[in-house]
Amino acid sequence: MGVAILASAAMLWFCNRHGVYGVNVLLRRGGTYWTTMTTRDPRLSPAMRAALRLPVPRAVAGSPRWMLLAPGFETGELPVLADGREVDRILLSRIDPSRYRFVVRNDPGGAKGIDEWEAALPRALLIVNASYYDPKGRPDTPVVSERTPLGPAAYVAKAGAFVARAGRAGIVNLSNRDWHAAFAHAENAMVSYPLLVGEDGTSRVKGRSRWRTAASSHRPATAGS
Repeated sequence: MGVAILASAAMLWFCNRHGVYGVNVLLRRGGTYWTTMTTRDPRLSPAMRAALRLPVPRAVAGSPRWMLLAPGFETGELPVLADGREVDRILLSRIDPSRYRFVVRNDPGGAKGIDEWEAALPRALLIVNASYYDPKGRPDTPVVSERTPLGPAAYVAKAGAFVARAGRAGIVNLSNRDWHAAFAHAENAMVSYPLLVGEDGTSRVKGRSRWRTAASSHRPATAGS
């Protein structure tokens, strides 16, 4: 009896803290957990292990290869070279906002992975994960989804935002601009971080954390359809 009461109390606490989102994450993906990793951990990709090596290898970009899939929609691959050999490859998309709409969607219930989003958005050409979320699957940063504001109304943002409106879409630098002004008249938008490259092409990465540098290639992005 004591074990049953304890289990029921634990489940009630879990549901109260994480809601339906937490239940879906637990049942569909086995839950989320954090473990300690070292710079030589075999779970890291070879590229990340190379980036965390001392001395840090000299990395340069190779020549991108672009493929036209449809008018105004291209995909590309950018080789990453370290010490003269390819250690990774960055997948790219180049989209003409005058031909395609960018939309932001959120399912706080946690019932949709990429496969379910593909079924829900059959006309979408590109679907990617984006932004950040609280323990109940709600946006943790300001978001606009089809002109509907989501996420916190009060938020300090100094990195960047993605903003899309009729025929236009792009990244907005928020280092000296308020996100409320950037979101004015936006159809779909989101505040995200970090902003790695400024509008003038210069690096916006600050600090000397080797972990941050190695992980920063996994930058959040938005979805286009």
